[in-house]
Amino acid sequence: FLPLLNSAWGVLDLPIVRQGSHLVSYAKGLRYQKHFECAGIKCHMYASRPPPTDGGKETEGAPPWGSRVLFYVHGGAFVASLHAADMFALTKWARETNCVIIFPEYGLAPESPFPIGLNQLVDVWEAVCNGLVAQVSSMDALGAGSPNYSTKPTTMTLVGESAGGNLAAALAVKLITLKLRKPD
Repeated sequence: FLPLLNSAWGVLDLPIVRQGSHLVSYAKGLRYQKHFECAGIKCHMYASRPPPTDGGKETEGAPPWGSRVLFYVHGGAFVASLHAADMFALTKWARETNCVIIFPEYGLAPESPFPIGLNQLVDVWEAVCNGLVAQVSSMDALGAGSPNYSTKPTTMTLVGESAGGNLAAALAVKLITLKLRKPD
């Protein structure tokens, strides 16, 4: 079953397909795309506008950059990442909510059995709550002292779909159990 699933979804994870989905997303309004590592896993940061530089003027009526974060847990039956397929929804959410979207690529089965992926998500969540968005986007150096960005998010939204919805629910429970910041 696993080989069949990987062959069916594998094409969506090819580098050329991912790159193409990022280009299409940029054309549709996803103006900030940053790829980085956190807690030993690949993560992605997306937003409809780039962070302000040198305290630059923000978009009229928009919240401070980085103050709202949408933490997205991808689906894929715990064995695949459908990153390219997720880009349409992520672009729409970034444009419509003015959130910075964090997309961690947690460890997948069978190489990373449960609860490895969940623990990675906890680590990334905690890093985001402690200012990862500002650190990764270099806003501390570029926009220090500006009211137009936030070093720590004021709103953290947790979203997951399919298997990611299952992990998002488990993440919420684990955050409560560990007495860490809960989703808003």
